[in-house]
Amino acid sequence: GNGTNATAKSIEMSILMLRDEEMKVTQKLALQLKRAIEAAVVLVHPDWASTGAVGEEIQAFSDFLVYALDSDSVLGHWAVAVFDEASGFVDVYRGRHYGKIYPPIKVKRRSGENG
Repeated sequence: GNGTNATAKSIEMSILMLRDEEMKVTQKLALQLKRAIEAAVVLVHPDWASTGAVGEEIQAFSDFLVYALDSDSVLGHWAVAVFDEASGFVDVYRGRHYGKIYPPIKVKRRSGENG
């Protein structure tokens, strides 16, 4: 009846709202990641910020990944695959600390242990 139709519409609306929220979270995360990568670039090339090579309105390039992956930040522990839809190629980048524990931990030894 009419109640079933209203419930279906309500569920459909909830799904659309969830997709919208998911998109907002994805966009926010992507912007934070872009900023973290650009911060690593600017540490190595401070002049690039003033010349406009990096910034809010400038598209980030996958070439910038090497700066972040070479850093001591959490990004240095990542491996990243970039898929180029136009060419069909995949570039794989591996962080300097990939496979190591993050954050680094210090193991306390008991007195009397050798090591």
